[in-house]
This record gives sequence, C-alpha cells and structure tokens, in this order.
Amino acid sequence: MTIHDRIDDFMGISPAFNTDFLRKVNKLREQGNSSAHTIELNSDKEELENDAKDLEYTIKLLVKVSNSI
Repeated sequence: MTIHDRIDDFMGISPAFNTDFLRKVNKLREQGNSSAHTIELNSDKEELENDAKDLEYTIKLLVKVSNSI
C-alpha cells in the first residue's frame, strides 16, 4: 500500500495534501536525485528562488501532517 492509496487519511489533516501536492513532492525528489548526480547545475537565480519557495511550502505541509499523526 502506498501513500497514494491512503491519501484520504491525510486530507482530513490538510486539504492541501492531495494528489497535486504528491506530484510536486515527487518532482522535487526527482530534481534532488538528478542534482545529486550532476557536476554542473544550470539554474538561474529566479529559478532557484522559486524552487526554494516550493520546497519551503512542501516541508511546512509535511511537518504539519507529521505532527498530526
């Protein structure tokens, strides 16, 4: 059983914890894995700032859910 199978259990804690959110988490995970295996990063400042905002939001929501279970 995966988290996708139990998403309804988490939506009661935060409606923002939905399939769109899980897609964003997966995207961040894939980017992190890719960056970890790359010597050069081709990112501009604006892209990094946007990624930082997405990551901050993701972490806050995951902490909220974690603290509620």
